[in-house]
Amino acid sequence: MKKISCFIILVERALFVFTKNIEFVFANSLEETSKDEVNVYIFKGEGCGYCSNALNFFRSIEGEYGKYFNLVEYEVWYNSNNFELFEKVASYFNESASGVPMIIVGKERFHGFGESDSEDIKNAIMNEYNKSDDMRFDIMNEFDDDSYVPETTYSRFALIDNTIKELILNLSSIFSKIKL
Repeated sequence: MKKISCFIILVERALFVFTKNIEFVFANSLEETSKDEVNVYIFKGEGCGYCSNALNFFRSIEGEYGKYFNLVEYEVWYNSNNFELFEKVASYFNESASGVPMIIVGKERFHGFGESDSEDIKNAIMNEYNKSDDMRFDIMNEFDDDSYVPETTYSRFALIDNTIKELILNLSSIFSKIKL
């Protein structure tokens, strides 16, 4: 009986945290904004440590900057179509597609990722967001081909998905420890 009571308390706590996160996400996502979010593109390689650090950075600024940008991911090491797009984008900027991650915000590009890039990327997002619609630049508008499909488009609603995954992991951990 004691195990069942502990289990119920743990489930209630997990659901409480889950619903509070959902409330936060919806409250923030329903705020009226006068502009659409800026698309931030990241060309990445599966298993690339710098790419993983960059993705973690974007997730870490979601709360403060999430209403200003959408993160669009293209995996280029194992997806030849995405690599072709990576080459086209690099060529557009008179560069070579030689390393990942390559992050694009408007006309600004960031090659690789380190903590020293964090403020520059946040500034680039805000600078692009604050431009009038006719002055904004989105690299994908320069290409007519719709055959490139991003692996992930990460927006503020991704926080819900991450919260659900955390809840499931926590509950499965609890179930594995309790024998009813």
